[in-house]
Amino acid sequence: LGSGCGPKATGAVRTPEQQKGALQGRLARLPSSVDPRRTWARSRILRALGRQADARTEIEASVSAAREKLDWSALMLLWRELGEIEVEEGKTERALETFGKALEAANALGDTNARARALIDTAWAFALLGHIGQADEAATEGKVLGGDAVTSDPPSSERLAAIAMRLGNTEEAIPLYQRAESLYRAGGDDASAARCAVHAAYLTWRERGDGDPLARMRSRVDAVDDPEAAMLLQLYDSERALKGSDYPVCESKALEAVKLADLRNVRRSAKIARVMAARCGQRNGNLDSAARMAAEAGAIVEEELIQVVGDVPRQELGFEAFLIYRLLFSLQVGSGTDAQGLQQAFMTSERA
Repeated sequence: LGSGCGPKATGAVRTPEQQKGALQGRLARLPSSVDPRRTWARSRILRALGRQADARTEIEASVSAAREKLDWSALMLLWRELGEIEVEEGKTERALETFGKALEAANALGDTNARARALIDTAWAFALLGHIGQADEAATEGKVLGGDAVTSDPPSSERLAAIAMRLGNTEEAIPLYQRAESLYRAGGDDASAARCAVHAAYLTWRERGDGDPLARMRSRVDAVDDPEAAMLLQLYDSERALKGSDYPVCESKALEAVKLADLRNVRRSAKIARVMAARCGQRNGNLDSAARMAAEAGAIVEEELIQVVGDVPRQELGFEAFLIYRLLFSLQVGSGTDAQGLQQAFMTSERA
């Protein structure tokens, strides 16, 4: 099974409505089934449409069918997809458990390559949860165990890049993203290739000050159906504008990133985009809009806190909440001195 079932590029820039229509058309041509490969392909399209709950329902039905047949290869494929859905839903601890199921199955089967891929998946989840030491250990074990088989697997290469990025190893992350991009493109998954290309271009700008790769991304991300790469580009362009003190562009790009993150229904990205919109709106003098974005980001991080039980992720999310509510407090104080505004600011300071 290749990656060619992912959302494809059309070669022409289209509106979000046209992209959504193309995805819906492809979904209609792929009837639902418990067949694992068809379920996986439908899940990719449903996720691009922001319908993670529907994708989860179909995956879980296919998992039940695969269990009855003791089809371990299918189960590992489905668990990997389910874990990705759970990450997008902001349920990363649950995703860690799901990836762990694939790891246990690979261990039981003695499948070295599958075990290596599952180790990389668990490392990625550990990194997202703030368990940096465990992420580094699992990723290292996966690389040693799998060798070229790991770096030749597009999701593994992308996740190794994300882990390196999380660890601050930008120069290591860039070629890994570039390799993942090449592998996805070779497999016909243009949307995932575009996502990796945007990440690599952003890190190139941040590490080396070269913004040209990011500037060349616009037509490419608009030519794929999945809005995720376009959302990332808007977010990264917003950061570039903030650094260049171009606050109107910074705010407009961040607000567009918010729209696309909501369309794609990726909770972590929706939170980050709102924080950027709040920061840019504050610098641009739009305090009410900025306060609304900060309040919405605070609501998302509180949703995330409900989803986790581990001490480390709770501490990390708690610190995020503190920073967001501190920003919101400054916006509420700065936007007016009416009694209601001051009361809101006081309540915000208490939450922070």
